[in-house]
Amino acid sequence: MSSLRIQEKPEAEKPTVETIERTQTRTKTNAKVDDAYYFLTQYASSGEDFVEFLDKSLLGYAMVMGLPEDLKLNGDQRNNCVSAVWWAYLAVLLLLGYILNKVPTSPLLSGSMIIWGVITASIAGVKGYDGLLTCRILLGCFNACINPAVSLILSRFYRRDEQALRFGYIHCTAGLAGAIGGLVSFGFQNVHTDSLASWRIMFLTIGSFSIVVASIAIFFLPSTPMSAKFLTIPEKRALLHHIASNAAGVSSSRFSPAHMLSLLKDPQMHMLALFLFTYSASVGLLSPYAATLIKGLGYTSKQSALLHIPNGVISIFVTITLSYAIRRHWLNRVCACLIGFSGSLAGACMLAYGPKHLAGLHLAGIWLTTTSAICASVSFQWTMANIAGNTKRNYAVVVISIAYGLGSLAGPYAARRNEAPVYMTAKNTLVGLKAGLILMVALIGVYYFLVNKRRDRIYGEVDDDTTAGLEDSEETWADLTDQERKPTFRYVY
Repeated sequence: MSSLRIQEKPEAEKPTVETIERTQTRTKTNAKVDDAYYFLTQYASSGEDFVEFLDKSLLGYAMVMGLPEDLKLNGDQRNNCVSAVWWAYLAVLLLLGYILNKVPTSPLLSGSMIIWGVITASIAGVKGYDGLLTCRILLGCFNACINPAVSLILSRFYRRDEQALRFGYIHCTAGLAGAIGGLVSFGFQNVHTDSLASWRIMFLTIGSFSIVVASIAIFFLPSTPMSAKFLTIPEKRALLHHIASNAAGVSSSRFSPAHMLSLLKDPQMHMLALFLFTYSASVGLLSPYAATLIKGLGYTSKQSALLHIPNGVISIFVTITLSYAIRRHWLNRVCACLIGFSGSLAGACMLAYGPKHLAGLHLAGIWLTTTSAICASVSFQWTMANIAGNTKRNYAVVVISIAYGLGSLAGPYAARRNEAPVYMTAKNTLVGLKAGLILMVALIGVYYFLVNKRRDRIYGEVDDDTTAGLEDSEETWADLTDQERKPTFRYVY
């Protein structure tokens, strides 16, 4: 361990021809990754995240576009169709850790996405409740791998301090979906044909779009740096050197029981899972019914669709701004989350407790609740940055995805039909969830701070951004967990 730490800054002050060439190669490689891989990854994975989140809103939009009347759905059937995705999602996630360990990530992601698009388009042809429910169940099955796979791929190409902005770009697509989804709904409500209802055309269009995105990704999106065809061998080595400080080990298909035990005993895993569950429950509570709540304020279906757009715009702005502040080291992740969650809590209080006659205040409250969108980005980034070991990381991202699914499943049940259109229980629950997020992110930050201080006291301080010399160390590329790397591994917060 000591030899590793001595190597951290080996030739830093000796600019030899070899080190200059290596630095130039790494600089060119980083630019190439941003120009080529970044475009491919962000286009493909952001597109996949975009349509994934858009689907959560699509059913809500379709509900105010005549779907319940056309399919003759009652209240319970409507709720079943909303929750069916998450039951199937959770069932598949139980197997996903093993699948991620054995199957290349990129083909798995893109293949699932193509099938997902086909099923979404197929909703355009359903004739009743049974057909819609079947499609929703299948959507959940093939949706399960999207967030875990995207997170794993992204973490293999960028250093921990670089990941915040990249994860921010990925997860701001949720806001983009919200903004564009409102326009999509408004646009399709103005499409009138005798042969096909407007909501059917909407599902057909979005499904076709996701098929196109996934078809591009399946040919160009690499799973690891070594499988990136657009990089030369020296560039691949330079990239591996650049990300060496992640200390995440190498991608391996070997299952490690010791890693699983470490995961189950790791306090950060329990906190991150609870953190994302709480966030997801708040989103799952509001997203499917946001259009309905806005309509309940006295607006028409078309107006409700347009008034849903600021939700997405605010989400994009907050996620990108706070992610950029993290990348520039103006804020740490905990402070960024506290800013976003404070605005979200204020919005929830405005929605729940604002005077009933002030529809504008309630509408502004709905918009402000989306400032907590930074949570998803930070949660997945913390999981990728702070958990090492191939098996442990693969199953960790599955665990928080399960927490995400459970929250999305539980959230809508706070909306009681007999309280429509006010939904006071749901609004009170939303306030409690937003307040809980503030407490939890503070607890996570304190935990990481104390663990880092303890390791610094015992083993000495370590520069997380240092990469020089690490690529030649056996420990750097060994399949070790963060708990097994205590002398050299520090958590980011």
